[in-house]
Amino acid sequence: MHDENELVELKELYEELRADSKTLIRDMVGGISMYRFSSYLLFLMTFFPIYYVIMALLGIISGNSGFWEWYNLIVNSVAIGFFTLFGWKLRNAYSKLKDRYAKLIKMKSNIED
Repeated sequence: MHDENELVELKELYEELRADSKTLIRDMVGGISMYRFSSYLLFLMTFFPIYYVIMALLGIISGNSGFWEWYNLIVNSVAIGFFTLFGWKLRNAYSKLKDRYAKLIKMKSNIED
């Protein structure tokens, strides 16, 4: 009896997935693409702390090594590491998901044609 209830639930789930398959595929592909977009955004944001690190280093080299130059150097160096690390993590997650769901991505292009 337990197996029959489970089969009925699975049948209902399958019918629901089949009815919403186009939307589901579009949503999954959009979610996967968001990982790529987020990684690019983090890599782009890395240029701002790089600029502040360069400016802090120029201030320190020129002999104007006050508290704010050292603060900018340390904080922005940490920000560069953070943005780079998480940018690579998001990019790797995108690559894994893209490979894992390659069939769905291909189905999406076939559905839209």
